[in-house]
Amino acid sequence: MRIKISKFSEETEVPVETIRYYEKRGLLPYTGKSQGGYRLYTEEDIERLRFIKRMQQLGFSLKGIKELLAFKKVGSDECGKIQRQIQLKIREIEEKLSELKQAKKTLTQMVEICKSNTRKGECPFLERFN
Repeated sequence: MRIKISKFSEETEVPVETIRYYEKRGLLPYTGKSQGGYRLYTEEDIERLRFIKRMQQLGFSLKGIKELLAFKKVGSDECGKIQRQIQLKIREIEEKLSELKQAKKTLTQMVEICKSNTRKGECPFLERFN
């Protein structure tokens, strides 16, 4: 089954412009055009694009996804490299969680300061970060 880019976009819920961008970045193979001048895609392309979107949801950059796709071509002997990529992503997520927890703590403290503010017309939050 070969489908046009509009149907490919519909099937994957990815805008046509994004699909073209992924082709330019080498994430999706450029499959050429039909005699009528339309780009045509296969079921394999749909699965590849769904993989890209899932990896983005997990926080991988397009560069990281391209590396994972390259490993996929090579085969299962690259499992160790893939595992290292995933471990790096886990560390990044843990760092981000730590940063978010600290931001939440600071904002919670500021809410408490604002609640106890008795000075009219002055906001301790804005004063602190001015």
